[in-house]
Amino acid sequence: MRISENMISNLLERNLTLTKDGIYDLQEKVTSGKQILVPSDDPGAYETILRIRSQQSALQQKITNSDNLSLDLSISDGVLSNITDMLHRTSELVVMASDGSKAPADRVDMGLEVDMMLNQLVDLANSNLGGRYIYGGLRTDTPPYTIVTNAEGRITAVNYQGNTGVREVEINQNIPGSSANKVDANIPGSDITSSQAVFQNNLTDIFKTLIRVRDGMLNQENPITPEDVPAAAVDTLTEQITVTQAYETGTRVTLGSDGAMPAPLINGVPYYAIFVDATHIQLAATYDDAINGVAIDLTTQGTGTHQITKQQLGELNVVLDHISSVRGTVGANMQRVSLNNQLLGDQDLSLATTLGAAEDIDIAKTMIELSQRQTAYEAALRMVSTTLRMSLVDFM
Repeated sequence: MRISENMISNLLERNLTLTKDGIYDLQEKVTSGKQILVPSDDPGAYETILRIRSQQSALQQKITNSDNLSLDLSISDGVLSNITDMLHRTSELVVMASDGSKAPADRVDMGLEVDMMLNQLVDLANSNLGGRYIYGGLRTDTPPYTIVTNAEGRITAVNYQGNTGVREVEINQNIPGSSANKVDANIPGSDITSSQAVFQNNLTDIFKTLIRVRDGMLNQENPITPEDVPAAAVDTLTEQITVTQAYETGTRVTLGSDGAMPAPLINGVPYYAIFVDATHIQLAATYDDAINGVAIDLTTQGTGTHQITKQQLGELNVVLDHISSVRGTVGANMQRVSLNNQLLGDQDLSLATTLGAAEDIDIAKTMIELSQRQTAYEAALRMVSTTLRMSLVDFM
């Protein structure tokens, strides 16, 4: 077979092009730091890289969710801490107001301080994070609480306009389909069917408690002064007791007697008033019963004179215990999220390491290979230049 100079020229040109393309590929890999740039570099490795990147993307979403959840829970815990301090201060004022040596004007000053804390409490209940209200349930775009005020501008009622929804955030998928993968991001501010809501629930109403404490102090009342009620004031047919002081539904009271207690009431046990009218109340065994109008069936009037004492301090203690319980729930969720963040961080590092092993180049090895190819390319160029200059004259 006769080999022409044209064939030799094409062959040399093709080999030079291949060598030059190889150098270009190595330069791209050195520049990018990646050994797999297109599927044709290594189809199996390329598929592995895509799978790892997909896992990283899903993991990053979980990390973002977990970080946002940590912030939500931290804000909620801070609010609950402020509420706790406020309730402790209110309890101190109740104890001070119970001192018989206090002048009426002193109790009024204390009432004004409680009034200020009541306004602060409403502000805390309407706390928001980036315009998202944290105690409105799933209704986060508007303040969850509105107020009703009297002619003096003092709050007389606080109304809830949120809902009872709970936002669950998925932070992991360790157990597919399980609620263990999710954490509650919020606790509704109000839900009278549950004991878990923060401000108004079937155990207590923080706003009403502070309103009662404030009004009593502004009226110069001693919080522990009992009201005397004769046995004849107990009506076993209507379960009503005739009173002279003001009692709202849900007011915590205790009863005593210098004779026999009305059955089945027990001396010193806390009960909750049910407002009937300005001069009549019924008694309930629990706050939830009082709210729902479930009165205790009084079977006897008792004898002698009975004493009804408003238990403002006891009522505040119930509220404090509740806030402490809610804060414990938030704290447990914060701990769980913190541990999960550590786990997600470890997973992220593991995926990054695996991805690096799959796609990152060995820079030293690649630079040596690039140098070798460049040297070979330069030698080939010199050889081609020499070969193409040769003719029959060179052999004569």
